[in-house]
This record gives sequence, C-alpha cells and structure tokens, in this order.
Amino acid sequence: CYCQALQVYKGKGWTLAEDHINFTIGRQSFTLRQPENAVAAFRHILINDSKQSAVQQAAFLREYLYVYK
Repeated sequence: CYCQALQVYKGKGWTLAEDHINFTIGRQSFTLRQPENAVAAFRHILINDSKQSAVQQAAFLREYLYVYK
C-alpha cells in the first residue's frame, strides 16, 4: 500500500508525505529482510531537498546508517 501511495504523491511537492512514506517503506523493508529496498527508501529521504526539521533529518540519518551497516 505504501509503495502505491508513493506513486500518488511522488513529484507533487508533498515532500513531508513522501518522507513519511519512504521512511515507512524503509522500516518495513528492513523488517522483511529486504535491505536493498530499505537502503533505497532511506537514501531517497536523504538526497532530496528536505523540509523536515534538523532533528527529524538527524533521525532519518541515524535510521539510514543503522540499516546500511
């Protein structure tokens, strides 16, 4: 469902919604032992121009580093 939701919101300028969706996809992919999908979802959050607060961006980075290693 989240992958389908991402297709709806992608490119529409709703960056906070995209971040939430990618974060959830990353977490669920990691839980399902799909590390490549998890890393890709978290990377997407980190490479885009984020509207998130610095605290939230740091949380995303921590999660990405945890999944990446």
